[in-house]
Amino acid sequence: MACAKRNEDPNLNEIVKTVFIDKIKDLAETKVLPKDFWAKTKDLGFAICDNGASYDTRVYYGKGVVFDLQMIIYFLAQSRALMIGRYIGLDNQFTVHKDLVNQFVLQTEALVGDPLDIIKAKAIALGTDEQTYEAWIADPVFQTRVTKLFLLSLYFISLHERCHVALDHETKLAAIKALPEPDQAAERRRLEIEADACAIDIINADEAQTNQSPISFFAVMMTISTQAIIARNLGSLDEQTHPGTKPRLLTAKERVLTFIAAKASPDTAQKFLATINGTAAYFEGLLDTYSSP
Repeated sequence: MACAKRNEDPNLNEIVKTVFIDKIKDLAETKVLPKDFWAKTKDLGFAICDNGASYDTRVYYGKGVVFDLQMIIYFLAQSRALMIGRYIGLDNQFTVHKDLVNQFVLQTEALVGDPLDIIKAKAIALGTDEQTYEAWIADPVFQTRVTKLFLLSLYFISLHERCHVALDHETKLAAIKALPEPDQAAERRRLEIEADACAIDIINADEAQTNQSPISFFAVMMTISTQAIIARNLGSLDEQTHPGTKPRLLTAKERVLTFIAAKASPDTAQKFLATINGTAAYFEGLLDTYSSP
């Protein structure tokens, strides 16, 4: 697997292992995975690599998946930003997160330091005093919520990459390369939507065993929008692997809404509908601002 510098931090590698390997094994044992999914993907390994802030994941067929270190850090920062915004209040629910995304797109000097400092600065600028902010991030409930959103983003992207393998996309990519250049991009986007759908269906089936919660939808939207914004804005990613478009986001939303309508009680479905639509509208707006339509 291509890796400029492998990250060997045991704690971080254990986090990714828990999501990329242990969680998928659990799904296989509980019969949540589609037929042949585990057989086709069980031998995949992973590596966390510092690849010069490529902010990407890449599946190497027959080997495994590379997670960029800075992408993992950015997912963690986004998870905290979304939760801090919620604690500040509904009027500013997404303000802190949007500021973080803006600085990421512009690759400001603030990213050289700790990106979590960007979140704190914006929260204080919005009127949160430092003592309150520090109390929030020290609160075990807050920490649990941030960790859950962060792990769900890694869970979705782990499933997404495994889905590429399970759906035999390596063979399909070879066929796409033989197409005329104008047709290749559309076909690559179709494969991304297929992998999204596969991953979302597994998450839905997994959550059906417990309590359904829109927090998993937050993670899906956050991950897809991140990939789309990366594809559009970071010019260094000449070989970026996740061409992102607004249809990916809209397709994901409709898939989640269809599942909830079919599986949840009417009261639960109604409760989640506004949250899901509001979240989707925010991330769609991000794509309008920072990505291609």
